[in-house]
Amino acid sequence: MMDKPDDLTGLVDAIDDVSELVYVADPETHDLLYMNRAGKTALNIDSLEGLKCYKVIELQDAPCPFCTNQYLRTDETYSWETTNPVTGRHYLLKDRLIKWDGKLARLEIAFDVTDYEKEKKICGMR
Repeated sequence: MMDKPDDLTGLVDAIDDVSELVYVADPETHDLLYMNRAGKTALNIDSLEGLKCYKVIELQDAPCPFCTNQYLRTDETYSWETTNPVTGRHYLLKDRLIKWDGKLARLEIAFDVTDYEKEKKICGMR
């Protein structure tokens, strides 16, 4: 399993340095193809070999019933929110299809908005 395609090495190296959780998965098999350092740390994993996104990220035994793959496109970002069962944090998620090693793949970037959501509740904001 290729961890990072040669034509994306510079981009992947830069993504490894961001604090947001970023992963790439095969939309058909749900195999994890890439996860940045922040994602691996938050989810407590070392290697992606043989791992499925639904198992590692959502603790599911099968593809998530709320999987957004059906909404994903290459020219548009799909946004949604969820609380992750592994980290207990609330995330704003940005998903889209990208080319990864010559195939379409799911890219997801998770922005931790837990503190913002708590602040909104304290201030009585909606």
